[in-house]
Amino acid sequence: METTCVADYLPDFTGKLLGNGQYELTRLLGAGAAGVVYLAHDHHAPTTSKGAPIECAVKIIPKAGPLNSQTWQQQQEITLHKLVSDVPHVLTLYATFEDTQFFYLVMDCHEHDLFQLLCRDEFPYADNDELVRSVFVQILDAIHACHDRNVFHRDLKPENILCNADGTEVYIADFGLATRQEFSYTFCCGTSSYMSPECLAQECERNAYSARHGDIWALGILLINIITGLNPWEMAVTTDEAFNEFLVDDNHFERVLPISKGAIRILKQIFSINPSARPTIPELRERILALPTFFPPKKDGSHAPVDSDLAAPKSGPVDSAAQEIVELEEDIGTVDLFSYGLDDGYPHSLTDSPSTSSSGSESQGLITPDDIPQPRVDISGFAEDLGEALRPFAAKDRKLSIEDASPALNVLERLDMLVLE
Repeated sequence: METTCVADYLPDFTGKLLGNGQYELTRLLGAGAAGVVYLAHDHHAPTTSKGAPIECAVKIIPKAGPLNSQTWQQQQEITLHKLVSDVPHVLTLYATFEDTQFFYLVMDCHEHDLFQLLCRDEFPYADNDELVRSVFVQILDAIHACHDRNVFHRDLKPENILCNADGTEVYIADFGLATRQEFSYTFCCGTSSYMSPECLAQECERNAYSARHGDIWALGILLINIITGLNPWEMAVTTDEAFNEFLVDDNHFERVLPISKGAIRILKQIFSINPSARPTIPELRERILALPTFFPPKKDGSHAPVDSDLAAPKSGPVDSAAQEIVELEEDIGTVDLFSYGLDDGYPHSLTDSPSTSSSGSESQGLITPDDIPQPRVDISGFAEDLGEALRPFAAKDRKLSIEDASPALNVLERLDMLVLE
């Protein structure tokens, strides 16, 4: 599916004055399918010690229209970002205003994002345990604080984590797909490489899933990104060769990722098929702080930087027909507006991985905060369906007939994925 960049049809706002003359837009920072972001001077703020104007970022979102279902989602982005704007390591939202055509969001300006840093030839996190630990704990603390306020991001990925030039400070951005509902019926919501199996819902019944545990799954992918610059798979479905290998081979990560055994143990729990078996963010934080190293001995591998040609900046989202999972005719599309911009086999370079966000599909139409139910998540059918999908692979691995193979429990036990009561 081809993604349209709004910068292709929006007017050029460079030089425009907004907010009764307070904000002067100076240049385009980024663009996507949902809007554009400009660098701006705040003429009402005190100047810097050198007399320079204070800079900020202004996100401009074209209104979808009063009869369009996207309008509610656009307003939701503003509301939820405001709720967590004061959280450390969440991008600060200073002001919002609107006119007949656009919403305007005035935010802190950070011209770099984690995706850019991970694509550098000089990978800033390579063999730097303390920097990896510091940055990942910043992300954990910010998401935990958001969850405490019942704000669940649903599109955590490197493009949506802004940072300073050296990558030591990070900030969660883009709440365009966020929700206040912990249990969601909106499937395929986010970016495919970062979606949990229950969010993808391709191999199970479409029961409500936990947005909280979906964020925790995405945090695991992010940790692999930060340590290695790679994505472990394109999608968490058994038809994805890399994900299937992870499920049936206990040593898959040890074979393909340059990560320490301690970090792999943490990742295996994060990638539990049973969402309730995943660690909580406080538990994950404690284990990250106690981990001696994220990296294997030097002889076992090191970070391979992404080809700089592949990581070249682009005016819109990374182009790939397979980047989106969209089941609504009217989807919100890409909302990572700060990105400037994982070969056959696996793991995948970040530049080759699906990057475009999807607003997802809903099994019961648009559900608002006033009428969404809060069901108990039932994963029993998912485990059974996963077992059926894995049956031929388990039979091959254990030299059993397909009729005798019972991979579901075997795989789930081996990966500590299922809590047996």
